[in-house]
Amino acid sequence: MEIDCPTRWPSAYNMLDRAIYLQPAINSFIDNHPEHQDLKLTPIEWEQAKFLRDLLHPFKACNGRIEATSRPGIDKVFPTYEVLFNELDRLSEVLEDPTHDDHKWMNAIYPAIIEMKLKLKRYYGKTEHPSVYGNCIILNPKWKLALFRQDSWEEGSVDKYRDQCCRAYMEDYHTYDVQPTRTSFSIGMKRPWESIDEEEDSDIEYENL
Repeated sequence: MEIDCPTRWPSAYNMLDRAIYLQPAINSFIDNHPEHQDLKLTPIEWEQAKFLRDLLHPFKACNGRIEATSRPGIDKVFPTYEVLFNELDRLSEVLEDPTHDDHKWMNAIYPAIIEMKLKLKRYYGKTEHPSVYGNCIILNPKWKLALFRQDSWEEGSVDKYRDQCCRAYMEDYHTYDVQPTRTSFSIGMKRPWESIDEEEDSDIEYENL
């Protein structure tokens, strides 16, 4: 299983989660079929499977949120990278702490963690241009400049993204002559973006991260 590849995170998580849910049934099936005894997982292997499932959960949730097409989400890109990099840093700390319950599994998967970091950095590097990602964060009332003030961001990030957003406004919009237009929407009539089913549009799992 190649957990260092982002496109495989959701499928790997789903496979592990399903197997763990069915653990009693799987063990019972193998116990009733002696010819498959060599396939039976030990308690330690099941514990390792649960560790991998829990490790992949944040990546699965973030991957699904970014790939969603039913709602706008470009302002979620930077916060998502923040979650993923923080999770990888947390795993690195687990590796360095022999008293942590999950430390015993980290040596085996640490090479994959390194590869995950390298791939995330390559993907993250593509957000530098154009400036739409940073501008979307600043224009989101929930974030404004708060994300860039977090300790995990480089010093000077606030000035960099604020100036970038101001420059984009002055160059592209400041002198733009906006003409009032008539709208075909009547009072009480739902606009197209409001027709998404609220339950299907749930961001609960993502926001809980």
